[in-house]
Amino acid sequence: MIDLFMDNVIVQEIILLAKPALFNAYFALASIPIGFPFAILLALGKFSSNKWISMPVRGFIYAFRGSPLFIQFFMFYALMLSLNKVLWKPMGVDDWILHPLFIGPLVLILNTGAYAAEIFYGALRTIPKGEVEAARAMGMSKRQVFKTVTWP
Repeated sequence: MIDLFMDNVIVQEIILLAKPALFNAYFALASIPIGFPFAILLALGKFSSNKWISMPVRGFIYAFRGSPLFIQFFMFYALMLSLNKVLWKPMGVDDWILHPLFIGPLVLILNTGAYAAEIFYGALRTIPKGEVEAARAMGMSKRQVFKTVTWP
């Protein structure tokens, strides 16, 4: 009975694809819950009127949106290898810092943050100026305007 089950081509393909599917689920579960709050911070940083906050965030988003994800994986692995001799080995963490199951989600967190930040930034820019002015005219503080008008 087991031989008949294992002779089925569809079952063999499912078994073959199960491990990569689990890796994809791991990468998604490891990167999305951290990537989206990071994206919110990046979007608020890009929306900031302070140039010391806005410009580095814009550069980060530009760099990550302007390079392919595959290249980002290679770039971060090379960065971790170069930091391995200088920083990680003296700290004693070189075993896990170079592991693909650490670098993969790290790069995906940064990539997800950059792409989602651009989406959130676009949403922040669509808020009508009249609503913000009306809230300020009603005597709301900047924090109240942000909580009630800008962010929702």
